[in-house]
Amino acid sequence: MDKNTKKSTIECLQILIKDLRYLQHGLDIKLQTDDFLHNKLITACQEVEPYKYAYYKPTDTLAGLINNLYSSIVMYKVSNLPGST
Repeated sequence: MDKNTKKSTIECLQILIKDLRYLQHGLDIKLQTDDFLHNKLITACQEVEPYKYAYYKPTDTLAGLINNLYSSIVMYKVSNLPGST
């Protein structure tokens, strides 16, 4: 059983970012860029429903993408509240 199944979406995103940052240091020097991490984060999150709003506002920076992912989680929660439609 996965140890993160009971964690919130925000907690899972924090774990993913932390793990990617950690793994980034073990990569070839050419792959240790924010651009590479940006692309990997998009790949990891693009099919996850709570992150879908992040892609309506594309950004070229890693910091911008991370902010958009966090905002997307909030938007997803708000739009899926009972009576919100």
